Amino acid sequence: VMEAKPDLTPKFIVLYEELLTGETDPSEGNPNFWDELFLLRVNIPWLTSWLDTKDLVELKEFKYNLHRIVQQCFLMLDDENLLRVSNALKTMTTILQSIFNKKLQPFSEALDLLRDEKSNPTFFQDLIKSMEPKLLATRHVKQDIYVLLMTLATASHHTHLNLIMEDFIKADISKALISVMSSPLQAEVYWGMALWVILLKYEKSSDSFVNPYSRSITCTPVSLANGSSNDILLPSVVQGICAKIFHYFTEFKAQTQPTPNSPGIITRVSSYFFSWDKPQDDLRISEPADGSLTPCMKQTREHFGNDTALLSSPYMQGSILLLFYEFTRVNRFFF
Repeated sequence: VMEAKPDLTPKFIVLYEELLTGETDPSEGNPNFWDELFLLRVNIPWLTSWLDTKDLVELKEFKYNLHRIVQQCFLMLDDENLLRVSNALKTMTTILQSIFNKKLQPFSEALDLLRDEKSNPTFFQDLIKSMEPKLLATRHVKQDIYVLLMTLATASHHTHLNLIMEDFIKADISKALISVMSSPLQAEVYWGMALWVILLKYEKSSDSFVNPYSRSITCTPVSLANGSSNDILLPSVVQGICAKIFHYFTEFKAQTQPTPNSPGIITRVSSYFFSWDKPQDDLRISEPADGSLTPCMKQTREHFGNDTALLSSPYMQGSILLLFYEFTRVNRFFF
């Protein structure tokens, strides 16, 4: 008699297929189910593929199951186990990205698949607000947090069509972002810059509307999440931006300096900007063999540390320049 072959399907796939379809409830009779589930490594390709193959009609059939999973991810964010927190963030982000990528119209259709408007109308506002203390805490899950926040901020192809931007305004995490921005350059500073630039672009025609992310970079003192005020932290942010702009200018000047056999000015300028698309390894800052640093490099190191790959990243360059523009646009006292 031939023995039945054991089911080798990964546990993550088995459990999530049951949760998403609702055919059976794997959590029934197991009070520790969600704690155990979020210890499993997230199979992002499978979860993305499963959601991508479903059309709107099918997703509406499963929307209450989606609500349940997203809500459980949210509740797990306060867990003391950072592995559970990271897996909950990854799971929620994967679901959000898959739904937003469908570009459903109107945008409220996408939100309806992710939260129950009647029983939990402030879900996204609460989710965003809960990120504020986490941005100032341990670094272990900060990348996952920023990916989630960026997913929410870019949920629609146009900022003003993204209904979640209202939740960002109401939650107002500007205090946490500006605190992060005042710290030495690390990956999360770049992520904070990129998110900040997006949030700064949200405006409304109402005269009474004030974007808190614009207000946070003016000269009006605002009490921040770490107990400081923005009139204390803003100078360090501004100094960092100016040091980076100075570095770009020096780099640009060096690359466009004419030589006897150099091409024309248009070619030199174009080459400089096209160099932003080079791999990061080609953009590392070269240092003298004797270890000496120019005044520009010293000033840059003082503000941005030794992460040369991040320092010369084209994404960092874009974020710095956009943020510089926004500072000068909203703050007439910048200079």
